[in-house]
Amino acid sequence: MQLALLRAGLRSMRASLVTGAALTLLGSLGVGKYLNSSLQAVDVRRAAALTPDTRKDARVLVIGIDDQAFQGFFDGQSPLRQDHLADLLETVAAHAGKARRIVVDIDLAPTRQLAHAQRLEQVLSAAGSRWVLVTADGATQADSSARAAWRARLCRQGVSFALPAVSTEFGYVRMDHQYRSALADTAWRQQQQCLAPEAPTELRRMALSPHELAEGTTVPFSGDLGALAQMIDALEPEWVVIGGMWGKDDVFQTPFGDRFGVQVHAAGLAGHVRGEREAPYLLQTAFAWGVVSAMTMLAAGISMRLRRVARGGATGLLPGHRFLDHGVRPLLLLLVVCACIAWVSWALGALWASSGYWIPSSSVVVITLVTVALSWNWGRDDIRRGAKDGGMAHEVDALLVTPLPLQAEWQSVKQCLPWRAQDSVLAPWAALSARRRWLEGGLSALALLVQFGLPLLSFGLLLKQQLS
Repeated sequence: MQLALLRAGLRSMRASLVTGAALTLLGSLGVGKYLNSSLQAVDVRRAAALTPDTRKDARVLVIGIDDQAFQGFFDGQSPLRQDHLADLLETVAAHAGKARRIVVDIDLAPTRQLAHAQRLEQVLSAAGSRWVLVTADGATQADSSARAAWRARLCRQGVSFALPAVSTEFGYVRMDHQYRSALADTAWRQQQQCLAPEAPTELRRMALSPHELAEGTTVPFSGDLGALAQMIDALEPEWVVIGGMWGKDDVFQTPFGDRFGVQVHAAGLAGHVRGEREAPYLLQTAFAWGVVSAMTMLAAGISMRLRRVARGGATGLLPGHRFLDHGVRPLLLLLVVCACIAWVSWALGALWASSGYWIPSSSVVVITLVTVALSWNWGRDDIRRGAKDGGMAHEVDALLVTPLPLQAEWQSVKQCLPWRAQDSVLAPWAALSARRRWLEGGLSALALLVQFGLPLLSFGLLLKQQLS
């Protein structure tokens, strides 16, 4: 039964391999990547809307320094005044006693204010293992050397340094990948890490939290340390992310609009806290083929019933019935496919929202559309469920036996070989000249290569790329 179900979706080895080749081509083009990014945005918005209340509390607090604080509390100076930074961080550390880690998405490296830099360093050293700071290089060689010495001193006190990089694609934040050893990744792993600015960036599969990115807990800091302390006491966060929310420099585009970098890092950390994880590529492909298999059986049943209505008796030759068969039937099948895709996409969004397990709907949508275009011929041809009597097929030729078109081409190649031509008395090309047999054999071999060899190679490359 399972093999027959798989056969109904795969249709034939050629259809599957051609689909794999089309997916490989689509994945290598910008339009394919943009389609995948757009479908991911739909998944993210749906997951955020369907997230239950039991999974909304990620215990991650964002403290955003707004324009008012930048102009008033920090006197509009960039880099920020380190004496006031010391006051801010000291207040956060004192009132966020339950916080496991405090992430600071601001460059705290010492400037010319050496006295204030020493006080800031003392604040960080007092609770070294709780801090995760940004690692950044200096503008000059002397500045870089001073920063390296400063990082080394703080690292000896247990402070961690991580990369501030955010993974983007087409100008949008990537919801499925983040940089290894970035701020969120380092804060979650609870292990000290002292990265240098020149450390290599490596992407890892780590989903951001849709709800956190959509409406996470953000406390704007406008310069009042007393009000900030009261807010922290009331919220009792387990994770704190501090960063700038002024100007337009550190702004990223997301499915929910523009977000500052500190909010993106908080969404990555909340993804860890909530257990957000993306399904492996192999499981995504297997799930997509299962959906296509079930969709094929449903469309086949509808197609056969509509065809019986359109071709029933003598009325099957009338113009109205012919229009029903050639025009309405394919349209109805495409509507059924679109409805199934919409329902599956909603179900996958609900699964992500309720459990944190993400199976992107893009894999289902793309594989389904390619199958409809290539294998189903947009519904104009019959979609066979199996045997000619309409029942479920018992043979498993899609898996174990070479399909008939491939078999015919392979037999053509063999029959054109000189030592096989003598045994093929009944073959139409048996009486042909040797030159013509080589021509016919070459054409058959070319057809076999184009319709089987190249799709097989493309499908293999696709699997290697997705599994590596």
